[in-house]
Amino acid sequence: SAGGSAGAGAGAASSAAEPSGEGDRTAASDAYTVLDLEEPQYRGLLDQFLQEDLPRLQATLGLEQEQLPLLWTADFLDSTDPGVPSGNARRTRWALAEFNCTCPGLPQCFAARCCPGQPCAVFWDIPPEDRAVARQLGDLIGEGVRASLGV
Repeated sequence: SAGGSAGAGAGAASSAAEPSGEGDRTAASDAYTVLDLEEPQYRGLLDQFLQEDLPRLQATLGLEQEQLPLLWTADFLDSTDPGVPSGNARRTRWALAEFNCTCPGLPQCFAARCCPGQPCAVFWDIPPEDRAVARQLGDLIGEGVRASLGV
């Protein structure tokens, strides 16, 4: 989900997720931590993905001549063997978990997401500081869209 830093393109973002529970190597939509890929320990992951892995993936799918969507995200999960201490990006094994090209989410807005434990969630359930960040991200995405459309 779009919680990491901007990648290539107007609305590109990537995020990496670390398990939230001890020994838990899976990530559910509300059970992961979004990491800032601009942090030095994760920068190599983003660079390798954008410069090497993504072009190879596009070629494998026969999409090497296609432009990426204006807005997209790529989510990675920590798939390091449980015996390897987490936190050291050089030893961490990341697995590409999903691409989202239709509706990249803003993790700051998760509090307004309806779910079994909160079936009537609303915008105002988002803490004010998260609403401010979501607004900044939304404005940034809007600027990228306007610029790409020449508006």
